Amino acid sequence: TLFGAGQGDTDASAGWLLISTILYCLYNKKAHGYTGDSPDERTRYNWSHAMFIDDATLIHANKNPQATKQELCEIVQKQVNLWNDGLHVSGGYLNGQKTNYYIVQWLFNPDGSPYINPTIDPQLEVRLTTKDKSELIPQISPHHDHKQFKSLGVRTPATLSYHYEMQYIMNKGRNYAKFLLSCPLSKLE
Repeated sequence: TLFGAGQGDTDASAGWLLISTILYCLYNKKAHGYTGDSPDERTRYNWSHAMFIDDATLIHANKNPQATKQELCEIVQKQVNLWNDGLHVSGGYLNGQKTNYYIVQWLFNPDGSPYINPTIDPQLEVRLTTKDKSELIPQISPHHDHKQFKSLGVRTPATLSYHYEMQYIMNKGRNYAKFLLSCPLSKLE
C-alpha cells in the first residue's frame, strides 16, 4: 500500500515536492492546457495547471474560438480524469466532493464588446471516474458562485472580479472589530 506524506510529518514537504514534481511532469506531457500570446504577440505561453502544496488548478482551452460548452466539458472531463490517474499512481485520488469546475466562454454584444457567458447548463456533465465509482463534478458559475476559486487564501471568480474577496475581507474585519470592542480588557491588560 502506498501512503501519502502526512501533514505534520517532518519529511512531508520534501516528500510532497518529489511527488508533485513527478505528477507535474507526467501531466504536462499529456495535458491539453492553454496556449496564449502576449498582447504584443512577442511571447507565446503554454499553461496547463497551477499547483500549491496539494491543490491543483487545471487550465484548458479549445483552439476553436467557436467551441461549444459541450466541447469544453469533454476537454475538462478528459483532463480531470488524467490528473486523477496520476494521483492514483501516487497513492491518492481526487475528492469528488471538493472538486468543481467553471467554464469561461466569451460571447459578444452587438457592438463587439466581450462578456463571459454566465449560464450553467444542467445538461452538461463532467464525471470523475475511478475503477469503482463515477462522481458528478459540480459546475460553478464563473461570476457569483459562493464556491469561488480559492488560491493562497484569495477567492477569485473566473471574471477576476475583486468584489467577492473585498466583501469577504470587509465582513471579517467587521467581526474582528466587534470582538475587540466587546472585549472587557483594557489596552494595557
